[in-house]
Amino acid sequence: MIVLASGEKTVPAPMESIISASPMVQGVVMFGRQRNQVGILVEPRPEYRVDTKNDQAVEEFRDKVW
Repeated sequence: MIVLASGEKTVPAPMESIISASPMVQGVVMFGRQRNQVGILVEPRPEYRVDTKNDQAVEEFRDKVW
């Protein structure tokens, strides 16, 4: 369970499971304890990796996963 700065509680497992079900995703972790909102770190499968310095490529990957 992640407790945000506002006191709101979030259980990360359901969201992590949904995102990791994508064939493009190898791993996912949700974080954000004592922050204002949660964050999600997504690891793409090797064949879907993008250059993180290329904002457009990152945005396209993110949009496909969502």
